[in-house]
Amino acid sequence: MATFEAQVEGLTSLSIDGSSAPTQTELTQFLTDGAKEIINILPSDKLDWCSSQQTFTSVMPGSEAETLNTGKVLRVYRNDGDYDRPCRRITPDKKGYVIDPDEMEYASMTDPVYYTENNKINVLPQGGACKYDEVQYPAVAYTDSAISVFPDEAEYLVTLYASLKSLQNKMGSKYSDLPSDISLPSLPVSPAVPSISNLSISTAISSAPSAPSFSTGAISMSGATAPTYTKPTFVAPALDDIGNMNLPVAPSAPSDPSFTTPSISSVTAEDTVIGAMPTINETRIANLGTAPSYTPPAITTTGSDSTSVDLSKLDTASWTALDYDFDDENIDPLKWFQTLGDMIQNQEDVELANAQMQKISTYVNAYGQAMTNRLNVFNKENVEYQAKLQESIQQAQLNSQRIQQEATWNKERTMQQAQTSAQTRQSQSQIDSNKAQQEASLKLQKEQQEYQSELSKYSSQLQSYQADVNKEVQRWTNEELNKKMQIFQNKYSNRLQEYSTNIQNELNEFNKENTVFRNQLDEEIQEAQNQQSKDSNEYNAKLQKYSNEITAYQAQVNTSVQEYTNNLQADMQEYQQKLAKYSNELQSYQADFSSKLQNYTAKIQKHTTDYQWLGGQYQQLAADYQRGLQMIQGS
Repeated sequence: MATFEAQVEGLTSLSIDGSSAPTQTELTQFLTDGAKEIINILPSDKLDWCSSQQTFTSVMPGSEAETLNTGKVLRVYRNDGDYDRPCRRITPDKKGYVIDPDEMEYASMTDPVYYTENNKINVLPQGGACKYDEVQYPAVAYTDSAISVFPDEAEYLVTLYASLKSLQNKMGSKYSDLPSDISLPSLPVSPAVPSISNLSISTAISSAPSAPSFSTGAISMSGATAPTYTKPTFVAPALDDIGNMNLPVAPSAPSDPSFTTPSISSVTAEDTVIGAMPTINETRIANLGTAPSYTPPAITTTGSDSTSVDLSKLDTASWTALDYDFDDENIDPLKWFQTLGDMIQNQEDVELANAQMQKISTYVNAYGQAMTNRLNVFNKENVEYQAKLQESIQQAQLNSQRIQQEATWNKERTMQQAQTSAQTRQSQSQIDSNKAQQEASLKLQKEQQEYQSELSKYSSQLQSYQADVNKEVQRWTNEELNKKMQIFQNKYSNRLQEYSTNIQNELNEFNKENTVFRNQLDEEIQEAQNQQSKDSNEYNAKLQKYSNEITAYQAQVNTSVQEYTNNLQADMQEYQQKLAKYSNELQSYQADFSSKLQNYTAKIQKHTTDYQWLGGQYQQLAADYQRGLQMIQGS
């Protein structure tokens, strides 16, 4: 048979040696641990497969000398001279009692005891030849091919256990096998920016000649006036009046039903011999209480004018179970539409108007919800009332039947002597009684159906009312608010364009007038200059001298600037060469970095693939191992 090392290598596809992951020494430990784990989970009736017998001589309590090899002791015997007597186990704290003959638990030759203490075992009474069966954990080497004192059918589980641990060891070693951080080349050093001195010009500029005193003539514009720009005015359009919502009138709740319970007339069966038959009392339906009624959500406010508003106005609503008092115009629904009109027509604030519309829409939706809540309450109460009505009708029917049965019993007792003569009257009485009872029941059912029909009709009307309200709100929003707002926006946009056109026209007119004015002004200035030309000859001579000096100064400046420019170009050329060298070094660095990064990434991917493969092998072997354990435990 192949060694355990070969078996593990076959299951894991690992190559195991003295320096591998795992090593052969680690594999031996895995095999030994696997055998121990399997023994620990074996059922108690299978531990004999792994047990061996030890012998010792018992001693006095307190001088125990037999050291245990394991904590799993199966059985203990003491020889009484003829037989090996099985020992019962006691706790160490009773070892003093069992040697006392007066104690009930006294240990005798035929009823010995044993105890374990401080990893040692002892049997009482002392001095006997003792044996005990203990479970021992075997040491399994990687070179072994079998395990002594171990069930053969469980040996493959030891191999699976060691294979799992070997895969775990290999997966753990993957961390140390990962490539170290990327060893990057040295980043090239960028060249220093050249130090460029400031331009220095030594020649001082000559002083400008003093301005001469000209005898200037007055410039007259011959009555011409400079044009002025008049900005056109912008008049914003007015927002058209937004019509009110024409909400439908809420349907009226049906009146409480008035159930008429007909009385069953007294039925008399005459008897010419015995006398009059007993009268059947009429049967009435018990008081049912008040039928439920639907109450629309009340709309009551105490606004600034203390006005109570009808539902159909829909200017405000109080939610079904809430009582709101509005004392502020910002939250008074009576003024919401007035506030909306002010926002649109006076403030011209579309955003606030939209927010106000949203508030009104939310309020209307809340009122619709309140109507639904009230209708749900009404439906609930009506169901309870109908159930009570049915119960009363059934009770009336039962009472009628009971009265009829009592009348029939009395009739049979009193008419025994006149049975033949009263047969016809009795039958007729029964028919009349049944007919009256049936008419009463049918009438009640009819009235109940009529009331239920009214309730259904009201519910349908209420749904139609809610749909009409929603439709009217949608129509008002689309045809009134949105339409008028769109018209307003169009008017505003058109007037804004017209205003922009007027501004451009006014500007064109101003430019035209200004051109005429400037031409006239230039003519007047030229005339004044001609008048001053005769006074400017001396000043022109001084100005010419100053111009010559400026020319010389400019030549000196140009020479200095040219020298500075030549030096600057030389420095910049040298700097450009350094930059080109740095750029080449940087490209080489990037290429080297990219190559090393790709190599590092490829290694990481390889290790990741290996790790995933090892994980898959581990999962498969773990499943096999668990199935094997279940089979061993269940066999």
